[in-house]
Amino acid sequence: FPVTIGGGTGGDITIPTGTIANQLKYVTYISGSGTYKLTGNNIAGPANVFYDKIGSTSTLLYTNNKWFVVGGTANVIY
Repeated sequence: FPVTIGGGTGGDITIPTGTIANQLKYVTYISGSGTYKLTGNNIAGPANVFYDKIGSTSTLLYTNNKWFVVGGTANVIY
């Protein structure tokens, strides 16, 4: 379930609630400029995940009704 970021100049992004336990989602910043922030009440922590340059990535795991960041190069701030 990939999610690609690109074409804009930054801003907030959200992802929908997962549909099954242990679902994985990969987020990749592929083009554009500026910083994108993944945020929402379905992100565990609550965390904000920042994609500040092309090539920034995150791997998210959906469990216990939340998305958990389990890998990637994006900056995570709790």
